[in-house]
Amino acid sequence: MKYPQLPPVFNLKPLAPGQDPFEAAVAAARAGNGEAGDFHWSQRLDRIELAVVLEPDTPPADSLTMLPLAMVAFGDALGAVAPPVVAVHFRWPDCVDVNGGFVGGFRTAMADRSNGEDVPDWLVIGFGIAVQMDLTDDAPGRTVHQTTLYDEGCGEVTVDDLTESFARHFLTWINRWQDEGFEPVRLAWLARLKQPEGTSGALKLKIDSLGGLQCEGSATRDLSDVLNGPSWIAS
Repeated sequence: MKYPQLPPVFNLKPLAPGQDPFEAAVAAARAGNGEAGDFHWSQRLDRIELAVVLEPDTPPADSLTMLPLAMVAFGDALGAVAPPVVAVHFRWPDCVDVNGGFVGGFRTAMADRSNGEDVPDWLVIGFGIAVQMDLTDDAPGRTVHQTTLYDEGCGEVTVDDLTESFARHFLTWINRWQDEGFEPVRLAWLARLKQPEGTSGALKLKIDSLGGLQCEGSATRDLSDVLNGPSWIAS
């Protein structure tokens, strides 16, 4: 079987369909069996599901900015393989929309730290995105707020193509983050931020220097919210 070709810094760990790459990556990291660059990847054809193990060298709050970084990398990765008319937007902190419909989201887990200034031993970033239509559905697109890349005009995009593209763009953004800090990531994420309906184009939501959500008239929500579980599970 042909596997996606990744940059040498990543160690591909293929999983059978039905196995959860995120759960596998977290379990390996907690057991001390994972290392930076492990790329747990499902061999599904209808969804791209993967999780990457990282070994941060920064405190937890800074390390968590790898989540918006990975989302930016995904947006660029899809843009590189999808038709130019496809619009990719994010909903804070972990949801991905394509052409206005929800296609999937990101997940994050981190080694437990009793002191917020300690550097975590490991960090896992994962995501699942619906690529192809459900062949059992005789009316694709009927669920207005949920969709697939196939339904949104990305019929030629395969899981392998998107996996390879994400790996390349993820590495590029990590290198840029190391050289320039979080600010380029913040601006790129903000450019894809889906604003609430009825804002008449006025910028109502922002993210701060650590990826926290700033809303006019409300307190900033910290990015550490993602450690409580993905927001899109209830979507």
